[in-house]
Amino acid sequence: MEEGLNLIRSVFLSANEGIIISNKEGTITAVNPRAAEMFGYQVADLEGEPINRLVPHSIKSIHKNLREKYYADPRPRPMGIGKDLYGLKSNNEIFPLEISLSHFMEDDQAYVAAFITDISMRKKFEAERNRYMQELEAIVKVRTQDLEEVNKGLRKEVREREATEQALRESQQLYELIAQNYPNGSINILDKSFQYLFSGGIDFKEYKPIKGGERIGKSFFSAYEPEKQKLLETYFQNGLKGVESSCEYELGNRALIMHTVPIENDAGVIDKLLVVEENVTDLKKAEQDMRSALEKERELNEMKSRFVSMASHEFRTPLATILSSTNLLARYSEGPLEQKMGKHIGRIKSNIKNLTDILNDFLSLEKVQSGKIAVEMAELDIAAFVTEILEETRGILKPDQYFEVDDRLEQPVISTDAKLLKHILLNIISNASKYSAEGKKILVETGQQNGHLVISVTDEGIGIPESEQKRMFERFFRAKNASNIQGTGLGLFIVNNYATLLNGKVNLNSQEGVGTTLNIQIPYGTAINSGH
Repeated sequence: MEEGLNLIRSVFLSANEGIIISNKEGTITAVNPRAAEMFGYQVADLEGEPINRLVPHSIKSIHKNLREKYYADPRPRPMGIGKDLYGLKSNNEIFPLEISLSHFMEDDQAYVAAFITDISMRKKFEAERNRYMQELEAIVKVRTQDLEEVNKGLRKEVREREATEQALRESQQLYELIAQNYPNGSINILDKSFQYLFSGGIDFKEYKPIKGGERIGKSFFSAYEPEKQKLLETYFQNGLKGVESSCEYELGNRALIMHTVPIENDAGVIDKLLVVEENVTDLKKAEQDMRSALEKERELNEMKSRFVSMASHEFRTPLATILSSTNLLARYSEGPLEQKMGKHIGRIKSNIKNLTDILNDFLSLEKVQSGKIAVEMAELDIAAFVTEILEETRGILKPDQYFEVDDRLEQPVISTDAKLLKHILLNIISNASKYSAEGKKILVETGQQNGHLVISVTDEGIGIPESEQKRMFERFFRAKNASNIQGTGLGLFIVNNYATLLNGKVNLNSQEGVGTTLNIQIPYGTAINSGH
């Protein structure tokens, strides 16, 4: 009887479902490690505590009535049919769950056994299917690690003994209750010949509940093809040698995971195996569905990138032709219409520049997203480089806008990618002019700090609302106070990505109505990102 008790305790403690036993007064009388872990407690923290401790605050007031109704008509059934059920963890976190209830009598007292499944994963699948693949891999990994730890603990638990006949009798009843109601799986005890000593739960061959005693004395392999028999027998033989193992296999159209744990007798000899089977068909199907969805999304993104690249290149050629013809018209215009033509020609040039900037932004976005940017390292004289950039951008300044330069460099030469750095500065200086009024100053500062080149561009423009500053590096995002100013919302997104390729970073400091400072920091060292 003591050996049976060990088997009962091992099953109770290793069950992958949470199990809580409570009496009619709502007091917890027994709880397995999985249930305690599920709610964020130790087993000792919950035994003797009211079951109401695990119920969300919003339904505590009605939970007592629900419990009393169940005791008035006790029968095995799922709890909360048609409703979402939630549990309350020790840290006050609420999580979704499923509960199956069974009742039994002991010493003229009524008890309820609750089999609890944490369905947070399933809810998360429904709400975030586009990110399910990554979460699924993490969950499977954690679940496997947890099970391995439980299996290690089983070898120790099966050697423990209970002291009294009463404890054995109560545990025997609990053991049978767990096994017969084990959802979506089966619990089996095999002898050295791999014949059933006990089996409960679901028969996966016929997919029906296993009736008590119908498998006793039969071979575990009777439901499997010869090929599968050889595979499973290898795991069982290793189990008799003291090796705990898990394997994945198929039975019909179902995917199963089997966990094998060796069981020692009182003499320390392994003469039995605990075999737990679990149906993971739905989990595998969901995993495959998510892989298919991710592959379709990847193909769609590739098509989008190819279209943006093609469309941008196709637009640039006619725009260049229009600009060339406009320049010729301006050169040939004479007479009384010269002033009016000049005004309209100026508008045409301005809009062509805006369209060209937009196309350049989209081309840069396509390169960033497709990983086509390779960093080319070369030594660069920063002072001369900044001077060249400022000369190149003077033509885009509004009337009476001007640059003020503060050069504090002690080490003027840096190893970096000049093309990427030029694109960063042109974009930032263009924004400084665009979002500032005529006659305003644009301050350009160069220096170094903690082994980094630091370039700051400060304008006296419209500034950025504080509530929107955290989103300024998102693609296509524009501040609400800039809606009347030409732009795509891609500039700072591209700048931030280019800075990342240089192992640098961009910081933004702004005050609405006062101005904005963008600070670029790039390391002097040679450890540069080589691209996507």
